[in-house]
Amino acid sequence: MIFVNSLIFLAGLILLVAGSNSLIKYSLIFSHIFRISSLLVGMIIIAFGTSLPEAAVSIVSSLKHHSSIALGNIIGSNIANIGLVLGVAGLIRPLRVEKKLFQREIPAMLILTALVFLFSLDYKLSRPEGVLLLVFFLGFIFLSWSKDSQASSSAKESSFKKAKVIFWIIGSLVLVVGGANLMVKGGVSLARALGVSSWVIGMSVFAIGTSLPELAASAAAAFKKAPALSLGNVIGSNVFNLSLVLGIAVLIRPISMSPAIVKFDLLFLIFMSFVFFVFTRTRLRLERWEAVALVLFYFLFLGILWK
Repeated sequence: MIFVNSLIFLAGLILLVAGSNSLIKYSLIFSHIFRISSLLVGMIIIAFGTSLPEAAVSIVSSLKHHSSIALGNIIGSNIANIGLVLGVAGLIRPLRVEKKLFQREIPAMLILTALVFLFSLDYKLSRPEGVLLLVFFLGFIFLSWSKDSQASSSAKESSFKKAKVIFWIIGSLVLVVGGANLMVKGGVSLARALGVSSWVIGMSVFAIGTSLPELAASAAAAFKKAPALSLGNVIGSNVFNLSLVLGIAVLIRPISMSPAIVKFDLLFLIFMSFVFFVFTRTRLRLERWEAVALVLFYFLFLGILWK
């Protein structure tokens, strides 16, 4: 059984890597054809696509009365996005940060993280709070699109080429999501054999598995010298997870949580978000030593969680 799960995990990894490379390639072409900034492509198109695994896992978990997996997956994925995804991308190549990120996107991520923490102080998330999270999501998308999109396409490109690019972006997202799902399936089976709790599985195995699309996409963007895609992907994904995904999950079924989740897991997410802000704000650049620190913080979190 372990051998079969390992093969499933490996098959998912191959699909994930192939899909992420194709996604970055055609997303960049898309941004040129439709005259959309690469930051906006990362914030919306890639971030939404790579957040689909989190959405699928959390929504299905809520429907099946596994709220601990739904919430753990979202919180764990956001911590993994900052510590693991941005850390690895920054190790590949130091990431230059566009100053305009601090005018809207990064503050939105920080405010949303604090908002979820405040909502959770009574150890539950209610449907009205889920509605507020969805309203936040809609406002974020509207502001991002209206300020960054030039709402025009290049007349030099044929309709066939435009359709081809869109087709490959959709196909790449299918590979990314499919690969991530296979990896989660194999990883969960192995984790359950160890007898760990559903919360720990959600915060670690599910979170890492559903963050693999972000990791693959951001790493590919770093290799291709497209830091805006790496940063936009992570920030957009974190906002999507805490507003759209969590909002829908809470609307389906209100979530109750233990005090430990609020006092450790959510506080650690706030800590990681603050560290990311400080690292990137000081020199508008994420240096390699800062990337190392993010990765080390993430593995420290996993060590405490599994202990």
